[in-house]
Amino acid sequence: MPTCRMLTVAALVLLPTASFAQTKDITLDATERFMKTALAAAKDTPMPRLREDSQVFTMLRATRDPAVLPVFVKLAQSNAPENQAYAYVASATITKDSAKANLAAILQMNDAGLVGTAISALMDADLLNEQQLMTIATTANDPAHRVMAAGELNRKGKLANRELLTGLLKANKDIVRYFAAISLLETKDAAEVQAALATLRELTAKNDAKAAPIQALMFSRIAKFNIAAAAPWVESISADEKADEDLRRAGVVTLLSLKRTEGARLYGAMVQSQREIGDQIKLALIGIEFAEQIKPATFEPIEKSRSTLAKSLGVIARQAAEGNDINGALVRQMREGHPLVLDWALIYADRAEPERRRVLRQAIISQATVVDGVRGKDFERAVIATQRLLEEATKPDRAIVAELLKSPNRAVVEAVVAGAMRSNATNLSELILPHWEALSKTAATEAAANYAAIVLAREGRQESLAWLSGMVQGGTVQTIGFRVIAGWYYAKLQNQHEDMLKRVLAGS
Repeated sequence: MPTCRMLTVAALVLLPTASFAQTKDITLDATERFMKTALAAAKDTPMPRLREDSQVFTMLRATRDPAVLPVFVKLAQSNAPENQAYAYVASATITKDSAKANLAAILQMNDAGLVGTAISALMDADLLNEQQLMTIATTANDPAHRVMAAGELNRKGKLANRELLTGLLKANKDIVRYFAAISLLETKDAAEVQAALATLRELTAKNDAKAAPIQALMFSRIAKFNIAAAAPWVESISADEKADEDLRRAGVVTLLSLKRTEGARLYGAMVQSQREIGDQIKLALIGIEFAEQIKPATFEPIEKSRSTLAKSLGVIARQAAEGNDINGALVRQMREGHPLVLDWALIYADRAEPERRRVLRQAIISQATVVDGVRGKDFERAVIATQRLLEEATKPDRAIVAELLKSPNRAVVEAVVAGAMRSNATNLSELILPHWEALSKTAATEAAANYAAIVLAREGRQESLAWLSGMVQGGTVQTIGFRVIAGWYYAKLQNQHEDMLKRVLAGS
């Protein structure tokens, strides 16, 4: 049995060296040793080159536990700027305290890419206050960093000094000019909107093929923040038959997201002209998502495709445009396991109405597979779908998760428990605990039991204490990062985490 094997490994594992062993508990000592070793390695070696030791920091950060803050305070003392930046972002993330970001130190770093990555991470997590954003907008050396902050202030209606953004329309970097222009289109000032559109037309007229990724990024921002004033620019690119085909399609999606009639018209023209199977499949998927804006007859060319998949998706799109319930048809299509369809479904679920969102995510989770111990993309999609179901925090979503935990497919159960561990949802023990005994009994469910043990311990449940010890000793898991968080929660369950951290920091 797995429990017996874990205890055997724990008994046979080499004890920590004298310099590390501080207690009579080999699990605490092993956890302490892993942390000390990682901090010692990180003193001069950048995170990307730390290899296994970097897992210690990524997994501790993933706990979102403010109690691990001292580890990142220590990491911030590293001689490697990469580690300092990582530590500042992690400190702010786990404490949800913008002051912990140490913005002044980040802005003094010489690596513009490193500074930009840190600022982006903090902004994405909404961990920069207005004063900090203004500091970046006015003092950052790189105009790319200044425009990010000025754009965010503008979006929040807090940018009084308009020159901080309008001045960047003339920057010497095209990406800065693009970002400044799109940000200004969120305002109601007619002069600023016209200046922004003129800048976008000027940039587009360069016909620079390298600009396509930047333009696609701008399309995403336009759709995300519903920037209607950008529609004329998006339409001009989408209608240009010489433009990159993927970019044109992204533009049509953006127009449909904005509910512009030009979107449906351009979509129809694309369907009529496109005979490549891959493009027909992509167009059919777009049609399913935005069917309420498209006439049913539009899908006829796709329904006549020589591709069975494209044809099937075209039929579903037409049915959706006719106002029919397509949830069942979508699920049947997803069971075919086509990666392109499943990837689309995972993204579409985030934008779909609640009932369809649940149907899509449940279908994605049901596709989880583990083949010869390998957990591929089907498994990862299932984990993400579970995480998002749980973070919806509704009774129907939790009910789906509860039902999936009863699945006879062990890959589905494992993916569900992994998604629970990854999520920031609370009160998960009530879902996991009824299955704990069964998960911890057989070798086939060891991986699921590892995830379940973390979830239970995170919520203060003692049932997984012995299992956590086995994880730390390498009984059912080998990666250092996973063993460290198992040890962390083992220490917390015994109220030993603060003393353990003191020993770690004293010896690092």
